[in-house]
Amino acid sequence: MREVRIRKLCLNICVGESGDRLTRAAKVLEQLTGQQPVFSKARYTVRSFGIRRNEKIAVHCTVRGAKAEEILERGLKVREYELKKENFSGTGNFGFGIQEHIDLGIKYDPSIGIYGLDFYVVLGYFCARVIMADVNMELANEAIEDIKNNPPSRIKRNEYKNNVGELDIYFLDLSSFKSVRNCAKNLLTNEAAIHILINNAGVIMPSYEKTEDGNEKTLQVNYLGHFLLTLLLLPKMQLSSPICRIINVSSFIHIFADIDFEDINRERSYSLLKYYAQSKLANILFTKELELKKAPEKKTGKKIEKKPKKEPKDASKNIMREVRIRKLCLNICVGESGDRLTRAAKVLEQLTGQQPVFSKARYTVRSFGIRRNEKIAVHCTVRGAKAEEILERGLKVREYELKKENFSCTGNFGFGIQEHIDLGIKYDPSIGIYGLDFYVVLGRPGFNVAHRRRKTGKVGFQHRLTKEDAIKWFQQKYDGIIITGRK
Repeated sequence: MREVRIRKLCLNICVGESGDRLTRAAKVLEQLTGQQPVFSKARYTVRSFGIRRNEKIAVHCTVRGAKAEEILERGLKVREYELKKENFSGTGNFGFGIQEHIDLGIKYDPSIGIYGLDFYVVLGYFCARVIMADVNMELANEAIEDIKNNPPSRIKRNEYKNNVGELDIYFLDLSSFKSVRNCAKNLLTNEAAIHILINNAGVIMPSYEKTEDGNEKTLQVNYLGHFLLTLLLLPKMQLSSPICRIINVSSFIHIFADIDFEDINRERSYSLLKYYAQSKLANILFTKELELKKAPEKKTGKKIEKKPKKEPKDASKNIMREVRIRKLCLNICVGESGDRLTRAAKVLEQLTGQQPVFSKARYTVRSFGIRRNEKIAVHCTVRGAKAEEILERGLKVREYELKKENFSCTGNFGFGIQEHIDLGIKYDPSIGIYGLDFYVVLGRPGFNVAHRRRKTGKVGFQHRLTKEDAIKWFQQKYDGIIITGRK
C-alpha cells in the first residue's frame, strides 16, 4: 500500500551576487525554517549579469516532516491555493514562488529588507506495513514473494523494489473462533497501530459442513469470523486514527438471498449458492449497522454493496439542485499602504479568526497617489458555517434588503456596509472604523469539476446558477427583500 506524501520542501532565494544581500537572505530562511541554510554557487560565468563561476549567488534550505507541511501551507495560502498546470513537473513534483517573504507571517525587519522566495515540493510514496492473515502460510509466503518481485504495470522494477513497504503474515483460520481470538490478540500485542482492515476472505462449500464451533462453515468463514475479528480490533483502530477504515468485501449475488433466522445454519435444506449468497448479505447488513453505530464518531466502515433503487425524480427534493454558499469574500480597501492598512487587517482578523491577505495595486493611478504593486487593500476568504454566520450579520445590518443590481448574471451577489462595528465588533479607538465589502459566491454540488486540476470539466447549462436563482435563494433563506429603484 502506497500513500503520497511530502518527501521534502526546498526553499530557495537567489540574489545573483555575493555579499550583504545574500547574508540577509540567509537570515530570512533561518527565521522561516529554524535551520542553517546552505549557500549555492554559480556553475557558469555569465558576464551579462556580472556573475562569476563558483561565486555564491543564492541560498537554499531543505525542510522535511511536519515543518515542511506547515511552511507549504503558509506558502499556498499566499497564493490563495491557486497554481497553474505548468507548475507541476512530469515526475510528480511541483513548485511556485512568492514575491515577498513577509507574506508568510515573518515580521518585517528594515535591516534585512524584503525577498522573494521559491518553493519546490518533492513528493514521494509512503510505504505502509501490510499484514496478510491466512490459514495457509506456504501460499501466503508465495504471494508475498510474488508481490515483491512483480511490480504493477507502468512502474519500473528498480523503483518498485525500493518502495514495496513491509509485508508480514499472521496465521488466521476463520472457521475457528479460537484462531480468530488468537490472531486478534497477536495483532493487538505486536502492532502499534491498525488503520485499515479489509475483510476479504471467502469460501463456498460444495457440501454441508459444520465447524468446531457448531456453525455452518460457509457462514462462519465468510461472515461470523470477520464479524468477531472486526469487533476485537475496532477499539485499537479507533485509537490509531480518526479516519480508520473497515472494508467488507461482498458480492452482487446477495440480491438473491434472504436470511432465515429460525434456521440460520440451513439444517433443514442446504443449497450451495443460496447459502453463499446469505453469507454475503450478512456482510452487507453488518456493514450498514457498523455505519450507523459509528457515524457520530466519524469512524465508519466503508461498504461495498448494491446501490438502492432509484425513487421517482422530484425536482424539489433533488440535493444536486440545492444552492449553497461556496465562499464569502470580505474586502477592505484603504487606497494606501501603512498603518491604516495594518489596522484594517486587524479588523478582518477579529471578524474571521483567519490571517488576511494583502492585495496590491495592478496599475499606477497618479490622481489617487497609487503606485503599481503597492499594497492598498486586504481581503479574506471564509467558507462553511463561519461564512454563513458572518453573512447573516452583514445582511442584518442591511436589514435584509438588497437591490436587484447587487446580483450578477453568474448567480453571485455582493454588498457593502459603512461601519464594521455594526457587525458586533467592539469599537477600538486605536483601530478606528472601516467600511467592508461582502461578496458571496454561490454554487451547487458538482461545481468543483470546473476547478479541479486534472480532467477539468464544465458545468452543464441547466445546472448553472442564474441571477434569478440567486435572488430566489436569498428571498427563501433570509426572507430577503429585493428593492427596485433607489431606496
